[in-house]
Amino acid sequence: MIRYDEPPTSPDGLRLTAALGALRSDGMASDIEAALSALRSLPEVDPAKTAIVGFCMGGYASFLAACRTDVKAAVCFYPGGLIRPRPNFGFGPILDETERIRCPVLLLFGSEDGGIPLADVEIIRKRLIGANKDHEIKVYEGAKHGFFCDQRASYDEKSSKEAWPTVLEWLARRV
Repeated sequence: MIRYDEPPTSPDGLRLTAALGALRSDGMASDIEAALSALRSLPEVDPAKTAIVGFCMGGYASFLAACRTDVKAAVCFYPGGLIRPRPNFGFGPILDETERIRCPVLLLFGSEDGGIPLADVEIIRKRLIGANKDHEIKVYEGAKHGFFCDQRASYDEKSSKEAWPTVLEWLARRV
């Protein structure tokens, strides 16, 4: 296991950078499809009610799933890389795939996210509106990237405690 906060020049940091550089959207979409298939095969899972929730790169993966799979809802916490390439990441922007979205999408951002400025949030909002997609965007005032992770310096308890009930209520209405 490699921690997300591993220094980039450490041996594990270099391994992480190489792994992220090898990721491609098509491969991620295939992995998501395989995970959904495995999940839906479980007797306790209603296949008609599968949703995806992701944080950061996982938020990107959730948006990708909304575009390329039959998932029933997607929750995307601070999904970086939707608009412009991210350094050292092998997958590229996918906002151009917005028209392919087939499910409701909830996106959550921090107003002080250095990697996803509010101008980018507005570009995403306009694209979703223009494509007439069922979506909701929440911006948490004063929150930074990773505000939900209590292991990060950017953890924002207030925003985190507001966001999770919002996600659960939103999912309950859609799945």
